[in-house]
Amino acid sequence: MMSDSELKVLPQKKNSLRVVLSAFFEVLILILFVTFLLRFTTLEFLKTESDSMSPTLNKGDHVLMSRLGYYFGLGSIIPFTTLENPLKFALWYKEPSRGDVIVFRDEDYEGDFKAIRYVTKKVDAIPGDTVNYQHFEGRTTFNLLRLEEFEDHYKKATLPAKGTEIKYSSVNSDFYISLMRSENESVFDTGKDFLVNGKSSNSYIFKNSYYFVTGENYSKSYDSRYFGPISSERIEGKVLFRYFSENSDDGISFLNFKWL
Repeated sequence: MMSDSELKVLPQKKNSLRVVLSAFFEVLILILFVTFLLRFTTLEFLKTESDSMSPTLNKGDHVLMSRLGYYFGLGSIIPFTTLENPLKFALWYKEPSRGDVIVFRDEDYEGDFKAIRYVTKKVDAIPGDTVNYQHFEGRTTFNLLRLEEFEDHYKKATLPAKGTEIKYSSVNSDFYISLMRSENESVFDTGKDFLVNGKSSNSYIFKNSYYFVTGENYSKSYDSRYFGPISSERIEGKVLFRYFSENSDDGISFLNFKWL
């Protein structure tokens, strides 16, 4: 039979356990909230899935990306999910520079399903730089340097910055229309002017800046040489450093810190 003193202690122990559990869950919720907020607005931990950036970054490298390197805003993907963020916005205060290793949004469509992924590449050309491009064997390719064997096939165009106004010219309208289509539902070349969303115009003002991005490993990189310049609207942030590497050859993981 319990004494009066023992009966008094039991409720105190239960109350203490309840307080500890309550405090634990409050701290856990706070940690999850802060992590969610940081990943949504500031930082993102990413893993390199290919060797296209080798030797700067290899497959299996883990990197830290910061949105605050260029802008304050929200990411394209809702943290802890694969869902697209419908409220994406960005207040830019710094433009990417040549040589920056950036992360940008890529979109793949399979029927009505849209899959979003993050891609890491290096900025090779910025607004105001000249890009060479050509139509050859049914496709368009882009380069910063001309290849001598295809010299006669190349055209030149300047990467536009946000707010840049271009006048219609049949010489390179195909280049600019490919960029304009990323900003508008429909764009066509009438042969004498642009037809943008049903309205004719002999000029166009760009809503975004455009960048030419490539991988360090040219032979294994699918980049702006094939899909063209990317818009600033697709840029997620700047890679700050590599903090961890995986050795995929023998399954051993090891620390390998490197500033980028």
